Amino acid sequence: VCASDLNVGGMHWSPLSGYSPTQVTNGDMFGTSDCASAASGVLFFDTAHTKDMGNIAVMAAGCTSNTDIFLVKMDGSMDSIRITDDAKNEYSPVIGGSVGTDVDVYYVVNTTEGVNFSTPSIPLFFYTGNVMRQVVDLATKSLVGPPTVFAKGVVDDTRALSVNENYTKIAFVKEVGGKNHIMVKSFSGGAVTDLGPGDNPYWDLGGSGLILYMRQPQGIRTYALYAVKDDGTGRVSVPTPSNLTTWEIGRASCRDRV
Repeated sequence: VCASDLNVGGMHWSPLSGYSPTQVTNGDMFGTSDCASAASGVLFFDTAHTKDMGNIAVMAAGCTSNTDIFLVKMDGSMDSIRITDDAKNEYSPVIGGSVGTDVDVYYVVNTTEGVNFSTPSIPLFFYTGNVMRQVVDLATKSLVGPPTVFAKGVVDDTRALSVNENYTKIAFVKEVGGKNHIMVKSFSGGAVTDLGPGDNPYWDLGGSGLILYMRQPQGIRTYALYAVKDDGTGRVSVPTPSNLTTWEIGRASCRDRV
């Protein structure tokens, strides 16, 4: 019911039918011991340039019945570093900055699952989870300590996480009063800023500092596109073609698509 689709801006959900992670990436980075399923593919990804280690990519890849997080160098010169290896589904990884050869990776791990029976004939699944932070040492290809919880109760979205241009803040989605809201939190901690109802945040990396997001007008099944500053000011509606649908600008969570 929650169909996969390609999204604008840096990160996507795409099953890439018939392709394995080996074919999607450059060289045999995963190996059969990591992702045995021949149909496994990259589900979410993010990229960054690091001063000491060059261009890197972090991704969630389908491994048998679940998804795990991997990190690779984009020139194919390094085998993958497996960040998670468990029975849970981890998704929407993003790079939150780097210091030397240490890279901060943030991702969502599912903690709960439910069914929305607003339309009993078509039950819609939704998930919530926690945002986790894991430090990865690219030089030694090892994890630095265990993962830690950065934020709790995050709602599953096509693009569940987005990081600002200077790697100081992250945007995610939480439920407030039965509606999905865009939230912003500094990597250094502190209070969370609620930007109001919305889905699929994407931080513009072109210098504007704006967060683009989707919102469904009441009773309308198509979605409108908006932009707002990370303090909730300067909100504007972004003009889109009249025939632009939900599927062309990103998938909202199942809960909001009833």
